[in-house]
Amino acid sequence: MEDPGYRGALLMARNQGLDVYFHPADPDGLDATRLGDEPAIAFTTPAHQYPLGHRMSVERRVALVEWARRTGSLVIEDDYDGEFRYGVAPLPALATLPGAADHVAYVGTSSKSVAPDLRVAWCQPPAALRREVEKWLAVHRRGPSSLPADALGGFIASGAMDRHLARAARVYSDRRARLVAALARECPTLDVTGVEAGLHLCVLLPEYDDDDVVLALERAGWRTRSLSSQSARFGLSGLVLSYSRLAARDADQFAVALREVLGG
Repeated sequence: MEDPGYRGALLMARNQGLDVYFHPADPDGLDATRLGDEPAIAFTTPAHQYPLGHRMSVERRVALVEWARRTGSLVIEDDYDGEFRYGVAPLPALATLPGAADHVAYVGTSSKSVAPDLRVAWCQPPAALRREVEKWLAVHRRGPSSLPADALGGFIASGAMDRHLARAARVYSDRRARLVAALARECPTLDVTGVEAGLHLCVLLPEYDDDDVVLALERAGWRTRSLSSQSARFGLSGLVLSYSRLAARDADQFAVALREVLGG
């Protein structure tokens, strides 16, 4: 898996007794040439890499599927917030690429697109794994309640989901733009990543202890997450900032608070 990366996937892998190998997150996405020739499981978030927000290039996507075919490996494609992108063309999901059907498990969730309280997620596993996945879900009594699942299914089938996503994307795009503009105005020397998609971005802080910055911002009334807390081997210092609930005036106030915390 990529590092920094999604800690939930790391904890699950370790809970299953798997050996985990980390590859530094790359702006172009997971590099299949570094994955070796042995069968493995590759976990990736290609639409909006968590947490840095990079979008995996088409070339890297094709290469990753080819690697999985050649080595008999499995790729888990976590499309956790792929519904939202801003001013960029959509890129093909790994699961839609030629040869992916037997090697890519596509997973997603309604947490970002609708609401986390629904607790509805989905998985499209390769055909050879479907029975095992269904058996595991049944044995462990995992899965959503039928009521929210059926409601979400009806929401999607009626076309209301598409209309909701279009409205939500406009709202989130405006909040993202306000935050990006405020950061550029108050903290112009900082690098910001992940602005093309999703509901969060990252601010890189290579000259600071990001845990100290998080604590200082919390004392000022702002909750953020340190980028280093999402790293296991290739640590980076920075902030993971969600703007999904950021009110218009909050962007300016947060950027000012960050500038003051950083000593600007």
